[in-house]
Amino acid sequence: MKKWVLISFVLFISMAFVVPKDYEYYYQKAEEAYNKGNNAAAIYYADSAVVLNPEIDSTYTILAASYYNLGKLKEAIEYSNKLIEVNPKNPFGYFYRGLSISFTDVYSDSLVKQIKKHKKDSAWLSNNIRNRYYLPDTENYSYSGLYDYGKAIEDLTKCIELDSMFVTAVSYRAIYYHYLRQIEAAERDYDYCIEKEPNVATHYLNRGSFREQYSSPGHARDDYTKGIDLDSNMADLYEKRGLLYYNFFHDKEYACKDLTKATLLGKYIENLEDYCTFTDLELSTRMYGGYPHRHDFRYCYCPPKPVFNPETDTIRQIEISPGNVMEVGY
Repeated sequence: MKKWVLISFVLFISMAFVVPKDYEYYYQKAEEAYNKGNNAAAIYYADSAVVLNPEIDSTYTILAASYYNLGKLKEAIEYSNKLIEVNPKNPFGYFYRGLSISFTDVYSDSLVKQIKKHKKDSAWLSNNIRNRYYLPDTENYSYSGLYDYGKAIEDLTKCIELDSMFVTAVSYRAIYYHYLRQIEAAERDYDYCIEKEPNVATHYLNRGSFREQYSSPGHARDDYTKGIDLDSNMADLYEKRGLLYYNFFHDKEYACKDLTKATLLGKYIENLEDYCTFTDLELSTRMYGGYPHRHDFRYCYCPPKPVFNPETDTIRQIEISPGNVMEVGY
C-alpha cells in the first residue's frame, strides 16, 4: 500500500511540473517547420494549434499553403475557405484558393459534351469557354484537362485588391490571362511585375514568352537576355532564347550555343540534334546535362549473385563493394 501511495505522489509531483503546451507552442513549431520546407510537420503542428484556438487566421494560412505545396488541392481549398471565413481580409486565403483552383481539373463528361456540341461556334466558345477555361488541346477534348482559370483569376484579383504589392499573385494572374488569350490584361500584369520587381529573372521569362507569342520576337529576345543577365543559371531562359534564335531569327549558331548551355544546366532539350551538329558522344553529353547519361540517375554495375546452396549457405544480404558502384553526375 505504501508503495502505491509513493508512486502516486511521485506522479502527482511530476505532473505539477509539466507545463501544458499551448497554442503559441504549436503555432511556432508549425511556422518553423513550414519555413524549413517540411510541410507535413507544419500540418501536424498547425492542426494541434487550430484545435486550441480556431479563431486565428494565420494558422489556416500555414495549413492552406502546406497542403498546396504537397499537391493536396482539395485540402488546400478547404483550409483557404476556413481562412477566408475567419478573416475575409486576409489575402492569402484568396491566393491559395485561386492557385489550387487553377491546378484542379474540372473535366466532366457533360461539360465536354457541350464543348463538342458547339466546337464550330466560335462565339459560343468565346463567351462560355475561352474566357474561363483553359483547354490545352482543343482538337481532342476527351484527353485534355479543363482548368477554371476564370475562377482562379477572380480569387487572385480579390487578393491583389487586399494587397496591391502581392506581386506573386499578379504574376500568376498574368499567366492565367495569357492562357485565356486576354492579351491586354496579361500585358498589363506582366509589366506591373517587372515595374515592382525589376531584378527577378522569372518575370522576364514570363513576359518574354508572352511577347514571343503576341507581341514581338525582338522584345521577347530582350526579355530573355535581361533575365539571363540577372540569373545566368536559369536553363529555361537559354532554352527559350535558343529556340527563338532558331525559329524566328534563323540564327543556328546562337541557337546552338543557347540550347547547349541549357542542357549543361540540366535542361533536357528534345531533338537537340535538329538544332546542332554533334558526334554521338557529344550529343549524348549535351542532351543529358554535361554527362554521358542523365545526371539525375544512379547507375550500378552489380556482379552476378552466387548460386544459393541451402545445404551449406545461409540467407544473407549480398553486399556490393564500393568499387562496383558508378555514380554519374554526383
